[in-house]
Amino acid sequence: MVVEFKQTVRVPVAHLYKVLIQSAAYDIQQHSSQEIDDTELKGITYEKSFNQSASAEITITDQIANRSYGFQTVTPKRTFHTLYQLEEMNDKCRVVYQEELTSERKIQQINDLVMSWFMQRSKKKRLSLLFHAIEKEYQEQ
Repeated sequence: MVVEFKQTVRVPVAHLYKVLIQSAAYDIQQHSSQEIDDTELKGITYEKSFNQSASAEITITDQIANRSYGFQTVTPKRTFHTLYQLEEMNDKCRVVYQEELTSERKIQQINDLVMSWFMQRSKKKRLSLLFHAIEKEYQEQ
């Protein structure tokens, strides 16, 4: 199952890329003891706890400066592949967000299919709010 969301963001592509990478680097440092260079995140794997009973292994799978950033999140029941593709458009950029979900069991796949139908709209709204917040932060600089 794949979710795709496209949006034009009124910031230079380099700024949006920097925000995404700095966020990833901060997350890695908060959940591991790794000293990192945020220009070389690809291949880094770390464990992230969401609460006392839920955690995931996250691996940075894609990092091309000002072009793309991707990661894989593996939980006991599901694997998520997330990719941000960035395209420069003068003083703004186009973002294509893709998330692919695979589940281990057939019953989980059916449940995920039904739930994704409901959750897709919410995810797109959260992404849109995130990109608008990045625009606002950039304009206030």
